[in-house]
Amino acid sequence: MARLFAAALRGEDRDKVRASQQSWHDALMACGNAACVKQSYDKRIFELIGTKGGRSATTEFHRGNSDRDQGSLVVAGPVDGMVAFSISATYVGKGGAAAGDVYASGADGVVRLEGDSGKIDMGQGCVVTVSRVDARSWRAAQTEPCGAQFAANISLDGLYRR
Repeated sequence: MARLFAAALRGEDRDKVRASQQSWHDALMACGNAACVKQSYDKRIFELIGTKGGRSATTEFHRGNSDRDQGSLVVAGPVDGMVAFSISATYVGKGGAAAGDVYASGADGVVRLEGDSGKIDMGQGCVVTVSRVDARSWRAAQTEPCGAQFAANISLDGLYRR
């Protein structure tokens, strides 16, 4: 988070970034359990990734299984064995985008890498595993069932490349 915060300060209105960090810190101090702390950190990390400066501190990878099935993976880190991921996929159904037959879903989280792999537990038996293949690519695999977590026809599986 410190690296993302520093990057956000370089790319955004410093006063706004500092004010939002203070608001986050105040909310964090109100947490009463570890689950709240984890959720607070995860949320703040992805807010910082979403800033112009934060995006400069991440690497984005893409997957295109077909014209109908696309995905992206944003990686911050690894730092001290931890990686922040934001992974998303879009599926265009037979009706096409003009008919609104478009579905999108995703997952994000901060995970500890074991070797070059980490797991995002989505709950209800759905786990997304991300594995670094090399400096230019990552592989994602999801267990089933992930139907409750993702929109129709969405799969995060595949090779994501720079």
